Amino acid sequence: KKLTLLCWQSSLYWIWQEKNKRLHNNQFRPTDAIIRPITRQITDRISSYRFNSPSASSRYMHMWLSTT
Repeated sequence: KKLTLLCWQSSLYWIWQEKNKRLHNNQFRPTDAIIRPITRQITDRISSYRFNSPSASSRYMHMWLSTT
């Protein structure tokens, strides 16, 4: 559930950023350039859990890497 929420939030943020760039700056990026920061942000966020809960971080990272 937490991993799903994290993916949802990250995707919404970066898609919103892309929408704003297209609308206000007339800048268009390919799909890969949008997906790359999403995956990076999720990986970084999971890694940050390592200090508070190493077992949860390991479990989330395993789930995340098995889906990407």
